[in-house]
Amino acid sequence: MHQSLSKDIKRHPLLFLLILLSGWMLITVIFSTHQLISAKYFLAKVWYLGAFVLAPLIVLKSKKSITTAFIVLAGSMLLAMTIILFRQYSDGFSFARINSAVSPFFRNHVNYSAMLVCMLPVLVAFFSGYGKKEKLNYG
Repeated sequence: MHQSLSKDIKRHPLLFLLILLSGWMLITVIFSTHQLISAKYFLAKVWYLGAFVLAPLIVLKSKKSITTAFIVLAGSMLLAMTIILFRQYSDGFSFARINSAVSPFFRNHVNYSAMLVCMLPVLVAFFSGYGKKEKLNYG
């Protein structure tokens, strides 16, 4: 594990279960009948664990870093949403043309709406002042 992770985080049961799951996936890749496909699947899952579990644990340690991440995420989402709304307006808010309006930002309207919904808890947490302490404790 990375040096910047505290002992509490390294010993957390959820992190242990994720490492155990990754180990089991590696074993299944070794004994798979389609090793290339299984290896690709394994690498994709390891990538997600690194990007969505380890990276936030390493990077988001202070309120300032969380604020910066929020501003970047919310700002980019607001920009994409504004562009998409203008495109939808020019198409007369046609449902048949929604997928072309959300491209190239999103694959389709389902991904776009899912991302909008996922922004709600982030907005609520940010504006409610969650994590008022300067140093955050994940353990």
